[in-house]
Amino acid sequence: LVAASTKAGLVPALSASSSSLTVFAPTDAAFTSLATTLGFASATAMVNALDGPTLAKILQYHVLPTKKTAADIAGGGATLSTLYDFEGSASTLGVSTTGGVKITDEVLTQATVTTADVPASNGVIHVIDKVLVPPGVLNIVEMAKLNPMFSVLVEAVVAADLAATLSGPGPLTVFAPTDTAFTAALGELTLTVSCQADSAAC
Repeated sequence: LVAASTKAGLVPALSASSSSLTVFAPTDAAFTSLATTLGFASATAMVNALDGPTLAKILQYHVLPTKKTAADIAGGGATLSTLYDFEGSASTLGVSTTGGVKITDEVLTQATVTTADVPASNGVIHVIDKVLVPPGVLNIVEMAKLNPMFSVLVEAVVAADLAATLSGPGPLTVFAPTDTAFTAALGELTLTVSCQADSAAC
């Protein structure tokens, strides 16, 4: 997180004594998980490969412009506005407080607050177990790879040799069936996931 913040040029803003911020801070393990899923050798390799502006967008999505303790979050609404602006407005995070504080990102997966209310001189830090992915940063294939609900879709895209097309500049719209939807359809066709990925397996 520190290495990414430094490359993104955000250290002065996050260190400013005049600020009162909330930071959802992913652990090193969370960064490593994201890097591995996206095909990088390590979290360090991912930070080195991404440019400063891209890292800034990702990290700003982890910052709220005001200080909010866990109690504030639990007593607030269903969304939180972040410092990351997308298409002219602040991007939001979904909030669930059932079984602890959980934050939902643009990939529709949840990060869990593992340590809340770490005090800082200019705000508060909540440690989370996942890197939050904002809108407008990753391509369609990368977004699908990060959501476990779309693992069969990703396999199908690769098998159909469409990964390069769906990773291109677009703009594209994808109606994305979940794994459950694919399983139901394949069941009706008396096929399996291995069949749709490799016809020789049938």
